[in-house]
Amino acid sequence: MELNTKQKIAAEYMDGPALVLAGPGTGKTTTLVARYKHLLVNNVPAQKILSCTFSKKAADEMKFRLGEATDIQTKSPPIGTFHSLSLKILKSIGEPIGVGKDFVIWAKDWEREKVVDGYLKELIKAGVYNEVDKDEINARSALNFIDDSRETLLDPEDASVKASEKGDVAGIAHAELYSLYNNYLNTENKIDFPRMVELACKALEQNNDDGGKFREKFTHILVDEYQDINLAQKTLIDLILAEGTQLWAVGDDFQAIYGWRGSDIRYILEFSKEYSGAKVFTLPQNYRSGKLIIDAANRVSANIKEKFDKDLKATRSIEGEIIYDHLANEDNEAEAIVNEIEERIRLGIPKSEIAVLARTNKLPINTVNLLIRRGIPLNLKGGVAAFTEYEARLLLTAIASSSEQKLENIWALRMSPTLYGFSKKLIGEKWERRVKALATYIQKRPPQGISDEEIKAQEENLERYRDYILTFKDASSLFGILKSVLDNNENTDRVFVGTIHSAKGLEWDTVIIMGWEDGMLPQRQSISHRAFEEERRIAYVGITRAKNVLMLTYVKERNGQENVISPFIDEIFIDNTSQDIIASDQTPLNDGNLNNSHDQFSGTYTSKNSDDDELRNHLQYLRKIREEVKRKSITKIADGQGDGSGWSDQSAGTGLLAEHGYTVKKDGPLSDERQSILTKVLHGQLDLPDWISGSVQDQWGEPNTEERFSKIRNTINVALGQQKGRLDPSAQAIEKWEDDLTFLDEELLPQVERDK
Repeated sequence: MELNTKQKIAAEYMDGPALVLAGPGTGKTTTLVARYKHLLVNNVPAQKILSCTFSKKAADEMKFRLGEATDIQTKSPPIGTFHSLSLKILKSIGEPIGVGKDFVIWAKDWEREKVVDGYLKELIKAGVYNEVDKDEINARSALNFIDDSRETLLDPEDASVKASEKGDVAGIAHAELYSLYNNYLNTENKIDFPRMVELACKALEQNNDDGGKFREKFTHILVDEYQDINLAQKTLIDLILAEGTQLWAVGDDFQAIYGWRGSDIRYILEFSKEYSGAKVFTLPQNYRSGKLIIDAANRVSANIKEKFDKDLKATRSIEGEIIYDHLANEDNEAEAIVNEIEERIRLGIPKSEIAVLARTNKLPINTVNLLIRRGIPLNLKGGVAAFTEYEARLLLTAIASSSEQKLENIWALRMSPTLYGFSKKLIGEKWERRVKALATYIQKRPPQGISDEEIKAQEENLERYRDYILTFKDASSLFGILKSVLDNNENTDRVFVGTIHSAKGLEWDTVIIMGWEDGMLPQRQSISHRAFEEERRIAYVGITRAKNVLMLTYVKERNGQENVISPFIDEIFIDNTSQDIIASDQTPLNDGNLNNSHDQFSGTYTSKNSDDDELRNHLQYLRKIREEVKRKSITKIADGQGDGSGWSDQSAGTGLLAEHGYTVKKDGPLSDERQSILTKVLHGQLDLPDWISGSVQDQWGEPNTEERFSKIRNTINVALGQQKGRLDPSAQAIEKWEDDLTFLDEELLPQVERDK
């Protein structure tokens, strides 16, 4: 590894802000350590260097690497997560904003949910949730709304205003609950984790206004994974930055995959605009992956619209291997994946050097079940699990009782007296009879208070787990395998199975990414352009975890539904700049489609166990549907109703208005600025890239037309009506919206009528 390159970047710029774009496998941590070491060599005390990370694991790794590379004398250099930094701030300067030194850190989600559930029941009785979909009337949904609001520094009033702007009926109701929950925390002197950064920002603002010296504690700030930063975290850093304090950030816009939890890719893309005089450096040399894998990643990243222009450059001599598997159904997929894993193990690859990744934590369940049956030890991450559903654990508990065996605590549940008695009556019965009888008994006695849909889902789960358990010969073999396979001791040799998000920052010899279907990867939960871009970046992150072998699976039919292949497969195997299919030769494509249940493509220039014509036929089909895929994923701008956020981010349903800064939040633009935005939107005086301008016209109509005027007016009017319906409406927001509606009717409508 060329440490000199990283040391040079770390030392080159001392007099202003800097951003290092460190792609996957390029040595990001090494560069951070080199920067820290350079500062120490230049007589900057360790206590003056603040380092912020996103996880305790990353902070511990930094401390360990620094301990090896330097002779830091201080016992506790300020290196930690944003939450640990916030905790120190609140203990130091929290009292002026009402945070006493004896505050309680509230870390248990079940405790939070219990309190929120109490307020939820009160608001349901008061009619606040009358118009809300029943699926969103629960404590977890409300807490997610509250935590998301905090990450964007929205108090309950502004959270309700933003929800009104989105047309988010559930959010408007949750904002009422947010206010009650905040009052509870203040009264009880409690701070939960999501609130720490928000309160730390308030404490710093107060400290700075009062002439406090807290931010003068540091002369250098290092931020890891800058692409993942959210508004609250960025505000925290900006409040600490004093004149003369140097910001040095490391990140990769291609790996920004946390927009769904509040991060905003624009913070890294606009770094130079935000911090005057900033320099941007790039680390393009990838020391991890074979050339074919790097080429595939670069073809995917070439399609990202909002980005820094850069490519990874392979430094290893190995070509690597890409296997593409097109399968009939999820059972075939599980079989193909497990067979590949067993083949890799036979070739001498350690199990800990193999990973199975998926877009969601539910997708790998068939694969996990088959791996368990084959006795392959697993390291399950990212919410991927086996036997975690209530009914599955209850069945295991009853089977253990009927078999007179002790069950591990991770699965054991308290049985009702009747189920316990029934299980004991089955002692001595044949294995198949016991398992079926217990599954049927539980199936016919669902918990009280659950819906018909939930009862049906439990029945299907019980049938699936019953059939799976019957593949074992007895209880001893079942529980023995479960314990040995699912004992998540990370120090042992185990195959990693998790989500792509849980794999970020990790690497393996062999990576298998399953579910390359349109609707799965990418997911289609939002028609937002930025949401689709994030899905593409998720695909990129998954691909770049592989060192030597990358396997991709596509299932024609999953859960009884026929699938369309992911458009990202098109991007991986087709060079869209030249329209060349990357295959072993350039023979002409045949018409047709793939109907085989199993066909593979290995690498870019060699094939494995398949006819290259099959791949060409499949990719020919991809070309035919490419325009349709692009049409489906094209940005749509909302008219003030629902999520259709399009050109704006995932959480700004006002679309075009929000993108250009229109909001009536308390700290939002004043009257003249808001009305100037409305005028520009009406007249089409907007700075939009070519790839978005067409969809703006489709959704909002031509500039200076009654259609566009109506879209704008309806957006504001709907938000106004929803806010007026709250128990505690925002008077200032209502006043601003009413002023803007008057401006539209008296100033802009006459212009539209003149221009007819």
